[in-house]
Amino acid sequence: MVSELVDGASLLWQTFCTGFWALLLVGGMLAAKRHFRLEGNWPYFVAGGFALFLLIVPNGWRVVFGTDPRDFAMLLEARQMIPATALFKADCWGVLIGSIAGLIGSQFVPVRWHW
Repeated sequence: MVSELVDGASLLWQTFCTGFWALLLVGGMLAAKRHFRLEGNWPYFVAGGFALFLLIVPNGWRVVFGTDPRDFAMLLEARQMIPATALFKADCWGVLIGSIAGLIGSQFVPVRWHW
């Protein structure tokens, strides 16, 4: 029971950390678009690229391509880790919540009226 609580806390921490980075990267890009009046759609593509980066790099790669433990010691170590699919789901929720918070927060950035 204690290990399940520790795993749940680890997943919650993973969600919080990914959400924080999504808030900084995605929200920062959208705030920069609003503040500096950046033209075109490229800031949205950059913000989407940041979100995709946060999904793929930490745990998404292991979900898609899997891990192949070569010896018994690595197999035992892999059994004690949180599954990559659970971490990937935590990253998805973190990116979603952080991006929404960044979008809402970017609306409070004042628009620059002059140079």
